[in-house]
Amino acid sequence: EADWPPELLQLQVAGEERDPATGAVIYRGLRARCGIYQGVPLSVVPHANTGRADYFGTVVNRAARLMAGAQPGQVLVDSVAAGQVVEEWKRAAAARQAADHAAA
Repeated sequence: EADWPPELLQLQVAGEERDPATGAVIYRGLRARCGIYQGVPLSVVPHANTGRADYFGTVVNRAARLMAGAQPGQVLVDSVAAGQVVEEWKRAAAARQAADHAAA
């Protein structure tokens, strides 16, 4: 757990939230929103001020729209990207199970 400054915890966007049924802490401190969309950007160029990569195109716009729809502390993932992650988890689980079976 991060040691958040008390002044920060006074803000509505960063304050502590507890489960009404159990009293357990659900959130405490800053909460980021994230949108994940898989694809190839239209272009990647150095940022004028920082020199770091700056991405452009539909993939960036869709990720930004997903992020805009997320609540603080939430990650929204495009259904295609989520499906690919689930398939990768299944492959990894099957490989782990096969390795465990071979070792037994």
